[in-house]
Parts: sequence; C-alpha cells; structure tokens
Amino acid sequence: MTCQYLLIQILLSWVFGRSGASRFFNLLSNINQKMLIYMIPAIVFLSTISSKIVALIVKLLRPSESCSQAELRRQIRELKARLASLSMVDEFVAYARLERQLNKLQGDFNALASQSRNSELKLRLLITTISHCMTGAAMLYVLYGHGSEPVLQLPATALFPLGYLLAVPGCAPGGVSVASWIIVSNSVVRRAAAALI
Repeated sequence: MTCQYLLIQILLSWVFGRSGASRFFNLLSNINQKMLIYMIPAIVFLSTISSKIVALIVKLLRPSESCSQAELRRQIRELKARLASLSMVDEFVAYARLERQLNKLQGDFNALASQSRNSELKLRLLITTISHCMTGAAMLYVLYGHGSEPVLQLPATALFPLGYLLAVPGCAPGGVSVASWIIVSNSVVRRAAAALI
C-alpha cells in the first residue's frame, strides 16, 4: 500500500507541483465508502468528456487568428483585387510584380498559420496529458486505496446470478467491489455520454 501511495504522490507532484499534489491527495484520502459510489462515475464521466473540455480550454487560451495573420489576410485580399483589375497581357510587368508580392505574402501567411497550428497542437497535447494524468491518478488511488472495500454491500441473494462475479476481487458475496463498480460505471457513463453528447 505504501509503494502505491508513494508512486501516486510522486506522479501528482510531478504534474501539479508539491502543494497542488498534497491538496489533491488530501482530498482523495478523505474518501469513505459511500463517496465511492458517486466518485467513480464522476471520474469516468470526466475522462469521457475530457476531449470536449480540452477543446474548450484550447479555444479560450488560443485565439483562432492572430493580428499578424489577420493583417496578412487583408493584404492578400487587396492584392488579389488589384490583380483582378489588371490585364495580364496589357500590363505584364505590373501584373508580374503584384503576383510575386502575392506569392510572398501567401508564403508568409502559410508559415504563420503552420506555426500557430503547431503551438495549438502542443497546448492541446499538454492539456490532454494533464487531464489523463489527473483522472488516471485518481482512479489508481481509488483502486489501490479502496480496492478491498466493497462499494456497495447487499444481501448475498440480492445479486444472485452475478453476486460472486461482482464481488471479485476481495469482497464477500453480495458486495460490489471497486473494480466491478469501475467497469459498470465505465459502461453506463460512456453510453449515456454518447447518447447525450
């Protein structure tokens, strides 16, 4: 138990820093049996919708287009309008000069757009990694810290055909183990989220 405790604490301190990890770990250590019934589906739900949350956070943190990109886009539109007004045959020199300027501006715009996409991808990857680390650490702590406790204890005959299966590992018949509750919660929450989202 202490090895898992230490491993989870090291992981959390690496992700959140020392004070954030200790607050998160203190919150998790105050879990009792009744809270597990609600906490496990909440963790599964957060991991299910984490991609939507990450997309919202990235959209809030990164504007869709920078000022320099907007300025380049405006200049490109102006040059295209000027090119459309010129005759290629009659004013070849002016047309070729504007076309070279347009090609240069489009190259600059594409480079800026590529740079913006790369930084957005890095931000999305970072936030996704942090999200998965948080939910994974919480789930590991619940599994290792409370794995031998039943989440729900019913009479042995109440869950008759599946009683022994739901009690695996380490619970008496009639009890629902943490691992079984995680599997059931995962199935139910993911189907409900797929139907709603």
